[in-house]
Amino acid sequence: MEVLWLPRPLDQLASKTELHTWLSQLLLCTLCNGKPKPVVGWRIDLPNNLGAFVHILVRLREVGFPPHWIGDFFQTVVADNLVTDVSPYLGFYPIPFAEFRRKRQAVRKVNLLAWQAEIQAIVSSVRPALPFSLDLPQDYSSYNEIGTYQTAVRHDPHIINQTEEMHALSSPFIKSVGLIFYRPSTTFSVNKLVKTIPLLLDGDPTMTNASVQIMIGQEKVDLRSGEVSWKMGRSWYQKMTTEEWLLVLYRTDMSMIGNMATVSLLGISDCYCLTRQ
Repeated sequence: MEVLWLPRPLDQLASKTELHTWLSQLLLCTLCNGKPKPVVGWRIDLPNNLGAFVHILVRLREVGFPPHWIGDFFQTVVADNLVTDVSPYLGFYPIPFAEFRRKRQAVRKVNLLAWQAEIQAIVSSVRPALPFSLDLPQDYSSYNEIGTYQTAVRHDPHIINQTEEMHALSSPFIKSVGLIFYRPSTTFSVNKLVKTIPLLLDGDPTMTNASVQIMIGQEKVDLRSGEVSWKMGRSWYQKMTTEEWLLVLYRTDMSMIGNMATVSLLGISDCYCLTRQ
């Protein structure tokens, strides 16, 4: 077996365009998951999050990709101006080979606004360690403004899984858990938000008035003890508190809240900061 030493020569790596296309696909599939098959033995958990995605960006420098190639891509994520023709895979896992030959969408701007609170928390926390430069917006949270927040989630014994084939996917130990912070609206219910995340990502006109922030990476999720904690900038927390946002946990791989033990809606004001700000 031939050993490929790192870093690799640039002429043996993907082009900048190919790299950005692959990273776009990886990012969108991280934000919008496919579904595990409802058969015991075929279950595929999808615990990846934006923290893992940033780790990949750092690793690409070690592989041999120029730092400015990586930074140019991530800059579009930070500034919420990513333009691509790829789309996330939303079918059942594992991904069929035919999916790789599927015709791509028209080039369009992807809407990453709903993930900016988590992106800001990650970037502000690890920026000095990134092997590429970023031009951050003036209103970006600084490292000292990032706090760790915690709340208690309540078990609702009245929620019963009505679909037998999905029963095996319901577990207090599931890793595919995300947080949705949202401002209550007469137009959008939380169930609609959970099921229409792909539309939110694509900037669908029907979702333009939705005030929502999604976090797929947390500090701690313990569904047995009912404790959840995450990192967030002070300005985001103050905005959510002032506007009386709510919080709900959801299954990222099933796009649903009804199968988990922790489904009670919580006011963001019920959360408290564990770290000094």
